[in-house]
Amino acid sequence: MWLHPPDKYDNNTHVKMIDIDLPDLTAAHSKARELIGTLYGYTDCIATAVKFLTGTGILTDGEKTMHCSETVTRILRAGGVNVCPDLKADEVSPVLFYEDLKKMGAL
Repeated sequence: MWLHPPDKYDNNTHVKMIDIDLPDLTAAHSKARELIGTLYGYTDCIATAVKFLTGTGILTDGEKTMHCSETVTRILRAGGVNVCPDLKADEVSPVLFYEDLKKMGAL
């Protein structure tokens, strides 16, 4: 899933691209197609920060809006990789997502 040209981050030392094998690539593609057009969730970012900083979840809106790590979490879960299983997708921050991928050996 690309929101920018695939070479945008080439030679950027602050970016790491990874490939993840999915047990069900068809389901992941289906979920990604389903999410096309979903608005960016700025309030989702706040909800994620509150959960990360305080451990307290606040009301989220599911798939009505989404932020980046939430979107990728939903797609990977649909494809059979249960990243951050103890959190709602709405609550997955980029840091938590990255740390969970490291634990899973995907990095």
